[in-house]
Amino acid sequence: MLRELERWAAGFAGRFPSARELSEHPRYWNWKLPFDARLLRGGDAATRATQRECAQRLIDACAALLRAKPDWAAGARVTCTICVPEVWASELCIYLDEDYFRSHVEGGAAGGTAPIRGRSLAAQWGLRLPPGLHERGTLYEYAASGEASERGEQWRYGDVERSA
Repeated sequence: MLRELERWAAGFAGRFPSARELSEHPRYWNWKLPFDARLLRGGDAATRATQRECAQRLIDACAALLRAKPDWAAGARVTCTICVPEVWASELCIYLDEDYFRSHVEGGAAGGTAPIRGRSLAAQWGLRLPPGLHERGTLYEYAASGEASERGEQWRYGDVERSA
């Protein structure tokens, strides 16, 4: 599984979706982790190591997409989101709509967010951030209609610090 994940992340080197591909998804383009969520659940040390490896590969893929980003896509935000505790929900993202990006990091109608200050998931997990990648953590609470609320953290890496 870890070799598959490494190949998946390496596959983003020099590859950025074309303008035509991106036009099919006018607000948001994303890739999920390429394996079953059950491989990331549990609480033992091996699972934490696997979660850390997934996070690092998402960061590596994000850095590769940022390097491949063409001039015509200058307004797009390239990020990855690492969800804790549910790492399987993490993803690599290209935000094409600034308001949509802000709704994810500042909270939307269905849930709320608050910034995480004084902590770094990268430091906690020993993640390597290539130059130019920034970290932004938020606490979230999401309540779907008729369901119990879900709480956790979302750590975004990549193009997350520039202003609108």
